[in-house]
Amino acid sequence: MRIGINGLGRIGRGLVKALWEDERFQVTALNDVAEVPILAHLLNRDSYYGPWAHRAEASASGLCIGQRDLALFGSAIPAQIPWDDAGVDWVVDATGRFKDRASLAGHGRPV
Repeated sequence: MRIGINGLGRIGRGLVKALWEDERFQVTALNDVAEVPILAHLLNRDSYYGPWAHRAEASASGLCIGQRDLALFGSAIPAQIPWDDAGVDWVVDATGRFKDRASLAGHGRPV
């Protein structure tokens, strides 16, 4: 199952790391308004979880983790995130901003 994650705060980053090791899921796209080098740094060196075994770095397409490039979008509005372009099946909204079904419907995917 191809997963998109909206929001790469503490919860979103933890989810990326947990899903990365699970063969049933493939994280294919991420969305966050922070700058890519900052997101890569936070994935690599977490103050609570410690260093991550997979190297995250900025790439031309967004973010590269290990040998895999992920699409990285930067929209604050769910309806403007192009999940279709990344082939996302399901979206996990880890922002904490959208708390009802109506606001989550903007993703255009099961959330």
